[in-house]
Amino acid sequence: MTNAAALPTIKSAWARATGHLEIDLPVASLPNLLLAAVSRAPQYTIADLQPNGATVSTGVSAFSWGSKITVQFSATSETTSALDARLAPLIATNVLDFGQSKRDLTHFLTTVAAVIPR
Repeated sequence: MTNAAALPTIKSAWARATGHLEIDLPVASLPNLLLAAVSRAPQYTIADLQPNGATVSTGVSAFSWGSKITVQFSATSETTSALDARLAPLIATNVLDFGQSKRDLTHFLTTVAAVIPR
């Protein structure tokens, strides 16, 4: 796999979404990669960053009351890793979003993919 082809896979149901992104970088470099991605997109704020994952929040918009993205980093080999993300609305009773959670998580993961060194 090359970093140029790094595209996320996204699944969505009931105002929640999960995504997976494989990256040709060691897992130790993922926290800095996430920092670089969030610095490019002002709608994201890192609430917690650890060597094995992070919590990112999104702001309120005309289409959303905001959401929380939980990210987990894992090594797939010595030189490759994976980023798994789960997006949930901040208002737990929200069950319908007409695809907004999928669009938000897709945007987040493609923002991360865009900062992968080529």
